[in-house]
Amino acid sequence: MKLLSAAVVAVLTAGVSMTAAAAPAGYVPYKCDNGKKLNVVYEFDRKGNAVGASANAAGKQISLRVDKRRSDSEKARIGIHNDCYLASIDDTGTYQPRRDQTIEAQRMFTRQHVQYTSFGGETCAPIAQARTTCSDILREGKEYRLGYLNYDYHEDFINGWEKEGCMADVRKNIGYRIELSQFQISSKAQSGSLKWALKLSNQGWARPLNPRDIVVRFTSADGSSKDVALENTNLRTLDAGERAQWEGTLTLPGLSAGEYSVSLGAPDPDARLAGNTRFSLRFANADSGSVQWNLRTGFLDTGLKVQVP
Repeated sequence: MKLLSAAVVAVLTAGVSMTAAAAPAGYVPYKCDNGKKLNVVYEFDRKGNAVGASANAAGKQISLRVDKRRSDSEKARIGIHNDCYLASIDDTGTYQPRRDQTIEAQRMFTRQHVQYTSFGGETCAPIAQARTTCSDILREGKEYRLGYLNYDYHEDFINGWEKEGCMADVRKNIGYRIELSQFQISSKAQSGSLKWALKLSNQGWARPLNPRDIVVRFTSADGSSKDVALENTNLRTLDAGERAQWEGTLTLPGLSAGEYSVSLGAPDPDARLAGNTRFSLRFANADSGSVQWNLRTGFLDTGLKVQVP
């Protein structure tokens, strides 16, 4: 797991060694390579897992929380595939009581685990106590953060949802659904920087699986462009049903004087895929009025202009 602030983690972990120096009760004392001392207090949950840490560094009190949404541990990268989703009380053997683990305990583990990982699968032939109705899929799709589902199987479920009238909602809610409701940016650069603000929400059942920042693209009249990733806009942190309001100041990437068109996107963070528009995250309301999704660039053309003096 990673703590929220990488910079502070570096202070806590890089070049430090345990010391026998006295520290206040409940604190762990560290001695840095430069000779300075740092007292850190850790917080743990009932299972003994670290959930936070706090320290006074250079006269500033810093509190850190363990954030599984940003974790790159192996546990946080393993999803769950249910091959008989909804098909019976135990999903046709997907959940089986063992030792002190009840079926409900296993279901609860699944619901907790998939808060940060993938969940999906397919249904199969329904048997006793199958959950086949629209209310079932709309409830459990949300509870289990359903990210994908085989549309071809099983037809009893699919046809039932089509007939009952909820299949359109199922299609719309599966996976993440990032809606951008507002984006603002200064119309004129000041001292090489621009202020920005945006509002967005995740209307889907799941969150994006990989870290992905929002990127602003500045395009000049001759068609050349430069990108700037907005700090603290990792869309993986946007949970299902969550709304966010982010703002900040960006530093211009060495733009010449002139007018630039502004577009907004979320390309794949991997350099090998960043230029491939098929891997760009497309906002759910990308085509609305003057705001249009550009299939060629994989960015949202906002219609906004910025002047660089």
